[in-house]
Amino acid sequence: MGLNKPRYQPREQAILSINMSDEGLPTMAVLSASITDAGQVPDDTASATIQTHLLLTGELSGRVESPNVYLKDNSLETRRAVDDLLLTQGWRRVSGTSSTELLGGVSLMGKVLNAKNQPISGAQVMVASTVPEHSFVRSAGTNDRGRFRLAGLEIADTVQLMTQLTDHQLKNFADKDAHLVLDGPWTFWKPDTTNIPANWTSLHAQLAAARTRQENDADLYRDKTVKLLQTVTVRARKLDERPLDVQRSSLHGEADATLVFDEKSPRFANLYEMMRGKVAGVSVTQDPLTQNYHVIVRGVGTLKSGTQPLYLVDGMTIQDNDGTALLTFNPGDIERIEVLKNGGTAGIYGVRGGNGVIAFYTKRFRPDQQKSPEKGGMKPLQLIGYASVQREFYMPKYTIETQTPAVPDRIDRRDVLYWKPLIQTDSEGHSQLVFPMSDVVRTLRITLQGITENGRPIVVTELIRVQ
Repeated sequence: MGLNKPRYQPREQAILSINMSDEGLPTMAVLSASITDAGQVPDDTASATIQTHLLLTGELSGRVESPNVYLKDNSLETRRAVDDLLLTQGWRRVSGTSSTELLGGVSLMGKVLNAKNQPISGAQVMVASTVPEHSFVRSAGTNDRGRFRLAGLEIADTVQLMTQLTDHQLKNFADKDAHLVLDGPWTFWKPDTTNIPANWTSLHAQLAAARTRQENDADLYRDKTVKLLQTVTVRARKLDERPLDVQRSSLHGEADATLVFDEKSPRFANLYEMMRGKVAGVSVTQDPLTQNYHVIVRGVGTLKSGTQPLYLVDGMTIQDNDGTALLTFNPGDIERIEVLKNGGTAGIYGVRGGNGVIAFYTKRFRPDQQKSPEKGGMKPLQLIGYASVQREFYMPKYTIETQTPAVPDRIDRRDVLYWKPLIQTDSEGHSQLVFPMSDVVRTLRITLQGITENGRPIVVTELIRVQ
């Protein structure tokens, strides 16, 4: 690690070169860097470095005071101090690392419980993502305690996933028979309220109190001008025969074509096959080589970005760039397909509906229908991943004309000259940092922390005189 010059003028741009090697051989590393004014910012000895955290404090319980002194060197005094610390704090032996821990990325962990909140062993948890360019389908089984873990998920920001619970024979669990409980406060999984018993005693007491209030003050609660009619029969045709839950899940009104499926409908391999040959003006083809599907809705103007229509599942947009996104859904869960083929009906979706709109609706129980056996379908899940945008550290951009401070009140007194949370060296172990000096800095404290490609923690701190 070295600067491109031994001395600098105020506000002059400095270039710091970083060269990483492991036993004399170049090595790649992921680092973070901070460059501060040693005259204004004291050295931090209270917080554990990445090396101390990985090798020492991460395996101890309780707070360790001045943790970095225990790994400052390999002297006899330091080793004795480490022994005293371990005898005081306690330590644990790690017999091995689970294979799932080695996958990295974001982990989805939790347990599968039955209606009595007892763990279900041997269940399969399937997770599907339809995010463009990051679509995947992963599954994991539960152990004898009903726990599962899906590791190595490359997820940025907050994504919408779809989950499905099946038994060991891959048969879907009914919603009442199995539910997910995820670990971690970072999840947005809706709490399970299906198994909470209703407090009928409290409800009856509230109804009785409301009835008493109405009877004691009839003038307030009742309109004396209202007349009570005899039995009235209204004969009329519904203006919209679409079920109420379908209307709530839709932006559009009437559709150009509608397909309705029930228990007597034939079985289909996937959602693409459900549309093939069923709706006039909708062409569904399959590539014989890739087996990907291609759907075109004739009668609407196509966009330059492609010809695929807009897919909706219960009102949620599904991105399908390669003709495979709908394969993750179970066709047995679909009861209704609505197709919008012209600008009058699809226009409410704007540019997204320029190639037509195909809306799928899953089966729901309605009070006016005969109750059918409950089936488990795919449920949405929001998961928070890595931040896709790195925070940028502010650095002044000095030009040649402004390198010398004009007035005393504009003197650059920055104590932190540079900070970078993520730096990756190239295959030769090289990297560079470019930053401007301040007006008052005399000595730089340069701190690098990170991990090499072999998993070795790195902590380097140097004081360099610059002015």
